Amino acid sequence: MSPDESAATGILNAVNMVFLAGLPMTPVNRIAIATFYAVTNPDIETSGSVFALIDDGPVLLLENEVIKGGVYDIVTARARRVTT
Repeated sequence: MSPDESAATGILNAVNMVFLAGLPMTPVNRIAIATFYAVTNPDIETSGSVFALIDDGPVLLLENEVIKGGVYDIVTARARRVTT
């Protein structure tokens, strides 16, 4: 398997895989690279931000102020407690 191919990770069960059949999946190596970047980025302003991988495009950084509501409010509040 080439690094650009999607791999079965075991995260999704068979029912979910059938439901998602035919949709493009982000390759595992892109997820790993984005995760590594997010974890090692020294800029405290990106802490708690969302790094979105959309199709074959670039990784998008959605800063805390862009996303509001639901679980993102919880993540933002926790990030602020740690950084202040």
